[in-house]
Amino acid sequence: MHPLLLLSLGALIVSTASAASPAPAVGPPNTTDSALGLDGGCGPQESGPWLWNCVFMGFVRDPTLVFFRWDFNGDGIWEISWSTFLVVGHQFSEIGVIPVTLQGWDGVSTSNGEPVGPVAVKNLVLGGALEFAPAEWNQSSSGWTSAAWEYPREFQPSTGRPLKAMVYDSLGSTGVPAFPLLRSPHPRLEPIGIIFRVDRTLLALTLGPGTHRVWIWGQWGPYEFSSLLTNVTLP
Repeated sequence: MHPLLLLSLGALIVSTASAASPAPAVGPPNTTDSALGLDGGCGPQESGPWLWNCVFMGFVRDPTLVFFRWDFNGDGIWEISWSTFLVVGHQFSEIGVIPVTLQGWDGVSTSNGEPVGPVAVKNLVLGGALEFAPAEWNQSSSGWTSAAWEYPREFQPSTGRPLKAMVYDSLGSTGVPAFPLLRSPHPRLEPIGIIFRVDRTLLALTLGPGTHRVWIWGQWGPYEFSSLLTNVTLP
């Protein structure tokens, strides 16, 4: 989903803390039930008690579902109880692997006195240092810069590579593709991280002169990841 579309949803957001700003990038729905879908994403922020501003959106494929509840930490505690909210904002201070869960209910179906209904889950990986080499170049430079992402230790990715990755700045610029390098078939023997190549010319045209705070977003198997911010300087 394009970042500008998320900005238009700002007036619809219901937050469990203070109002969250729209996330600059999201991926495709990650669902566990065909009756219900879940989309959304998180973007890092500079400082303060919250590290991540997120927007999540539920998609109903079964019109009998009229109530919804949200668990943002995968701990079985529903931060938003049964309501009609399908677009919500949330802020995280955690770094690591976080499953976000949405459950739908038709208002009638129960089991042992408890509401039952379909569930959709989105698996997030938030955090991890990002470093570019080189991290500074002029507007006439060409070739590649390498972006090394040291992902959180709790994350155990598959031996494959991310399906898609993009570099964004903290202001929500148009994304620039990041191409993951091949990894060892024995990832546990490697440092906890992965290296991407990014076109310096394209990134310079997208960001313009100055020092920019950038981050990397992508999809890796059933996970959607967002790194911490780092600096890129274009004199």
